Amino acid sequence: MADQENFPDIYIDESVAPGGVGSLADPHSDFSEINWTTGGDNSIFDWYAGAEDASITINHKKGEAWRERFNVVGDGTATYPIILQAYGAGDNPLILGSEEVIGVAGDWANVVGNIWKRALVTECKVVVFDTTHFGAEAVVASTPAAQYEWDWVANELFVFSVGNPTGYYTSIEASQRAYCIAHSGGARNYITIDGVDCKGAGTYNIFYPTGSLNGEIKNLTSSYSAQTGILFQSANGTFDIDNVTTEYTGTNGIGTRDQTAGTIQNCDSSYYACVGGENHALDIHGSSNLLIEYNHFHHINPGGTGEGIGGDRYNNCIIQYNEVNNYYMVGIDLAGATGEECYENIVRYNLVHDGDTTQGAAIQCNSNVAYDNGSYDNEIYYNIIYNDKRGIFFAGDVRGNKAYNNVIYNMSSEGINLYDNGKKPSNNLIKNNIVHTCAGKLIYASTDLFEAPNNNISDYNCFYDADFTNKFGYEGNQSTLADFRTASGQDAHSIASNPLFVDFANYDFHLRAGSPCINAGMGVGLIEDYDGDPVGAFPDIGAFERGYNVEVVYLKKVYLGPVYSEIELPELKWLKGSPPTWSVSSNKEIEVAKMMDKSRRINFFGVKREWRIGFGYLSKSQLDVLRDLNALKQVLHFQNNNEDTTWYNVYISSFRHEPERMDIRQLERYKIEMTLKEV
Repeated sequence: MADQENFPDIYIDESVAPGGVGSLADPHSDFSEINWTTGGDNSIFDWYAGAEDASITINHKKGEAWRERFNVVGDGTATYPIILQAYGAGDNPLILGSEEVIGVAGDWANVVGNIWKRALVTECKVVVFDTTHFGAEAVVASTPAAQYEWDWVANELFVFSVGNPTGYYTSIEASQRAYCIAHSGGARNYITIDGVDCKGAGTYNIFYPTGSLNGEIKNLTSSYSAQTGILFQSANGTFDIDNVTTEYTGTNGIGTRDQTAGTIQNCDSSYYACVGGENHALDIHGSSNLLIEYNHFHHINPGGTGEGIGGDRYNNCIIQYNEVNNYYMVGIDLAGATGEECYENIVRYNLVHDGDTTQGAAIQCNSNVAYDNGSYDNEIYYNIIYNDKRGIFFAGDVRGNKAYNNVIYNMSSEGINLYDNGKKPSNNLIKNNIVHTCAGKLIYASTDLFEAPNNNISDYNCFYDADFTNKFGYEGNQSTLADFRTASGQDAHSIASNPLFVDFANYDFHLRAGSPCINAGMGVGLIEDYDGDPVGAFPDIGAFERGYNVEVVYLKKVYLGPVYSEIELPELKWLKGSPPTWSVSSNKEIEVAKMMDKSRRINFFGVKREWRIGFGYLSKSQLDVLRDLNALKQVLHFQNNNEDTTWYNVYISSFRHEPERMDIRQLERYKIEMTLKEV
């Protein structure tokens, strides 16, 4: 076997002639030249069958485009995944699932009026006009009726065009392959795709089929697919999607169906649901243990229907720090059904705004009338919601959900709605929320939802509207909070006052000095507000702490570690008043020895010091640093600048840690206690 000089790095450049060996100096031209089989030169199979010591990288030249499907035929390993990536300078390399079919004038025949056709043997599922217009399939077969409409019937492509299409359009791309990148032969494991764009597939641009293990997709754009832009289908293990843009997709932007773990972060998904239907920018149907953060899901395709984040029956996911806007129906949907429940998810620190004001809601827990217990034990807190039909919507048999410290502004219907659709919400908690300006009700609940056995609870909220007439709804209409209290038995500690936002017209929902919401909330165990500021013993109502009840004192630096390798321990801060004194004790060391004559000799040594230190709300990485120090089992160097600048030789005599809060799943914050003793 004579592998090329750069192997296991393989290079592909579409602009060169076929026949290259795959090195940087003599690259392959197309994907068919990659050797996935056993035997021969540059065999990926043989590399992983042997004692591999590096990843196979398949490097696509930037600025080039391939009109062929990339089939992943082999598996990587956990240590050395197969990596599809880019090299060189310029735009990301591009894999196209489509072919340019505009052709020449003679390829087209006029059917009648503005309807033109040409031969196209392979059925197309998506047509893109002028490189950026996602075509609409004609309502009537073979009869496109407006610009950018098309249809494919019996090996012919029909388009709307005023005159010959070669003069009316600059480009017509028709999908001719189901996928741009897909796993051939079933599930494939440990495959990374980094910086290789995909466009125009007839099904999914990137597809990980059922059973695939541990995929990673990052730094790329997926666009103009007939269905979902990127789909992990019932995969196992974990997956990661980072810094990915999906746009103009027929159904969903990103899909993770029945996935058991993974992260989706720093992504942008827009102009989805181009072929209609109730689809999502992010579809996490049936998935669990996902971390979804720092994404932007927005702008459903005009005329489409769909949601920002949703997909039914997902659980134990954290959805945080996302912006979701310009959606249809629902921004974040926690919906489920009997046997397919949506439960124990955390939805926090999200900005959800400008949905369709004629239907749906910004955030909802929903169960159809045909289902029992569809959505339960979800936590919805510190979210900003504005310009929608409803703010938070609990509908059907949904139970034990919590809505805390959200801001809801300018709803065309209800701010908070508990709705009996034939099944009743029960045991849901609604506390510390601000609801400001609703064309309908500030809060609404169907008959008897605040009574046993339903027992929903609402309290410590702030309601405000310039006109309170009929703004409360329970077993009728109420125009004052007092009347609503009487009717419902709820909101005994709530207020009906202007919360005094800093600038609500420009969506700044921080509280001004003198706000009645300051210190008016109830402690519900939350730690940080929307801005990441600490929450005091008497929290403010709404998503932002004004801070009058919290004084933060940053303690001085503390160092610990082997001599010359000391590290600064995590920053300590103390809330309210003066920081505590350090827990330091001085103990006399005593040594007792038993002699041969059975007598005892006792030696007294000088005073030795010990320090008892505790940390709270540590990240996993901070915890790992302290655990590693404890695992050294050696003398360490310690300096406590809160006491003096003396360095002490110490050892860790005790160390324990536990999750910060057991009741918030996947919080990934920890507290530790340790004792240091002077040597």
